[in-house]
Amino acid sequence: MINQDDYSLATLNAQLAPFASQLINQLQQESDTFTIGSVRDGQDGIVESTDDSPAKTWLILKTEQPIGLASIEQGEIGLAILKKEQGQGIGQMVVRALIDWVQQVDLAYLWLDVQEHNVPAIHIYQKMGFEFTGASQQLTLPNQRQVVILRMELPLK
Repeated sequence: MINQDDYSLATLNAQLAPFASQLINQLQQESDTFTIGSVRDGQDGIVESTDDSPAKTWLILKTEQPIGLASIEQGEIGLAILKKEQGQGIGQMVVRALIDWVQQVDLAYLWLDVQEHNVPAIHIYQKMGFEFTGASQQLTLPNQRQVVILRMELPLK
């Protein structure tokens, strides 16, 4: 298990932006997470509401080194962690922190999309109370790879 004292969340700001940019480049080489979000948001399908809910982005740090990004916007959780850091409980720790923040700013629920084959992530989300909504979307990425994303929600009120 991880030593939580080695990890922290830092609110993304102008000073941390260069670190985030480098990290995003590395994350994009490792996975299709950002591509999927871009393709999803550019297609019809799952309809998202727009509102004035609080939004925030954090760098996930391990002993002060960026290893991932986490965000909440319009109730949607975004989470990306470097592959070499996955499988250690970091995602679960971060999602707990995001849930705590959301409860402080009084959002009614959280939601996320997860690839249907990402069994470890689905397991974590279910363990934390997220449930499938029944909504799914098949996407064709620019590299012609087909992915199916599933919508999960966590009611907080």
